[in-house]
Amino acid sequence: MVQVLSVDGVGFCPDPGLDAVQLDLWVRSGRWQDVRAMLENWFDRAQERRMDVQTARAWVIFLYVRLVAEVTRERLQDYILGVAALEKMKTLNSLRDFLLDKVEERLRGFKPSARKQPSTITARMKQIVEDNIGNPRLTLQWVASEMLFMNADYIGKQFKRETGLTFSQYVTRLRVQRAVDHIVRSDKVRVVELAEMLGYGNNPHYFSRVFKKQTGLTPTEMMTWRCGSA
Repeated sequence: MVQVLSVDGVGFCPDPGLDAVQLDLWVRSGRWQDVRAMLENWFDRAQERRMDVQTARAWVIFLYVRLVAEVTRERLQDYILGVAALEKMKTLNSLRDFLLDKVEERLRGFKPSARKQPSTITARMKQIVEDNIGNPRLTLQWVASEMLFMNADYIGKQFKRETGLTFSQYVTRLRVQRAVDHIVRSDKVRVVELAEMLGYGNNPHYFSRVFKKQTGLTPTEMMTWRCGSA
């Protein structure tokens, strides 16, 4: 069965000329020249096929979410505003310019020589977070005692030294980022479902407070904004 993606109410099948998995890998490894080349080729094909703007916009939002996969709290508001700007664009050229400009920003800011590889422990902790993002037991103590069998204080200090964040801060930011992505890319979503999906169990009110502290909006406010801007 072919999976049909849906963004902004538009259904579309995966583009065989666009390898989203490869794109994600290049984004995470900082290969922005390769990212740009892939996107330029995709836009060239879209113009050749005379893709309608509504479908193109849905694709660009889908791609934009991937480009900012590592967004931090400081840039989260820029990300939200970026989606709002995309919703208002009426031409393929404006969509192209916006997305490629974002790639250029990342190219200018990426310095391979200054990029440090995380230690095996920190890399493992990040993978555990990815694999258990919906687990309400996901705490530093749980990771230390149940997954790594190491001292929690030791791995916590190493994680903060290498990421600049405490383990709980990292988990919270990733969960909020996943919630924003889901709101942007889904037509219908309930706060209680997001809370359950992202490890807040049956406490959607607490989830909403955490979400607002990170983004400035409650999940409901962001959903209302998104529907209103469609």
